[in-house]
Amino acid sequence: MINSFNIAKALLDNTQSISDANSYLLIPDGESFTPNPNDTYIEEFALYGPDVPIGLEDSSSDIQIGIYQLNINTPKAEVGSRWAGLAIEGVLRSGFARGTELTFGGQMVRIRDSSITQMEPSDTHETHILNITYSVIN
Repeated sequence: MINSFNIAKALLDNTQSISDANSYLLIPDGESFTPNPNDTYIEEFALYGPDVPIGLEDSSSDIQIGIYQLNINTPKAEVGSRWAGLAIEGVLRSGFARGTELTFGGQMVRIRDSSITQMEPSDTHETHILNITYSVIN
C-alpha cells in the first residue's frame, strides 16, 4: 500500500525548501489563508492517483501516478506580474526536474515531467498553474 501522507510530505518539503531559498510565500494544501491583493504567493495541492498492482500476486507492488499542482499567484496591480509568475514557475520547475527523487518516511516519489497551463486571472491576481506528474512504487 502506498502511503499518501509520505507522498504529500516529500513533495511539500521540496517545495518549502525551494520557497524558503527564494523568499516565496507558500500556502500548503488545506491551510487557511486570506490573500492580500498585493502579495505574491504559491498554493500547493497533491492530486493522488489510484494504487495499481504491478503484478498478479496479492503481494506484488503497487504503482501510483499522480499530479502535484502549484498555483503561482502574482498581483495584477504589480507591473510585469505575468513575467514574475513565469520566472517563479521556472525556479519551481527546476526543483522538480524529470528524474528527481524525493523521499519521506521511506517512500520514494519520482518526478516524471511538468507542464504549465495558460494564465488564469482573478480579480486581484494572475495565476500560473504548474502541474508536476510523479510516480510512486511501493
